[in-house]
Amino acid sequence: MLALGMERFDEGVALVFLDVGGRAPQVTETRRIPLEAGIPPSEQLPRAIEQIGPAHPDAIATALEAVIRIAVVLVITVYCLQILAPFVIPVAWGAIIAVALFPLFTKVKVG
Repeated sequence: MLALGMERFDEGVALVFLDVGGRAPQVTETRRIPLEAGIPPSEQLPRAIEQIGPAHPDAIATALEAVIRIAVVLVITVYCLQILAPFVIPVAWGAIIAVALFPLFTKVKVG
């Protein structure tokens, strides 16, 4: 999410901030923009946006890259689970047999 806003219109100067983030808002960049006299600060926001420019030109590319990486990891995980699925039941039976026969093994073991 990218948010841009203005606050504190003191002494003809607006603080313009960019918020790039998720759940917890973070001010990633703040710039002081001089305000023109006679024009309400809210109408000067488009000019401030042009002056501040994009804070993170790669933000969309980075987010897209992260989504693609997560999707690839999920696809690989699903395929790995499909490959391992036929072996789950035999391994479980092996564990059951090993636990059940361990006392007999310790008695018979010659050591």
